Amino acid sequence: MAEFLGEFRAALTVVSGQAPGMEHVLDQPRVLLGRGPGVDLALEDPSLERVHAALEFHGSGYGVRHLAEEGDLVVNGASVAWCELKDEDRFQLGTVVFAYLLEARRPLTL
Repeated sequence: MAEFLGEFRAALTVVSGQAPGMEHVLDQPRVLLGRGPGVDLALEDPSLERVHAALEFHGSGYGVRHLAEEGDLVVNGASVAWCELKDEDRFQLGTVVFAYLLEARRPLTL
């Protein structure tokens, strides 16, 4: 994970729904999303379950896993249970749409 995060800055941005524009930098192997409490990224949106999904690091990047008993995880328009994410992928939990963004880090030059 350290090698990946050394090469890329990974972030999740709220595109629409509650708190549009909010960004969460990904720097943990697992990030829980939902209404909370006990999640890493909490949004007070009634369409989300307390723990709705997890972003999980899997060696070459992050994937998103649906954890809620109800509702769907929709990635780029398709309903899935788990999906490996690529730069600029969008996924929806309840009424909230997120974008997964990767930014290449530039090596420091002296």
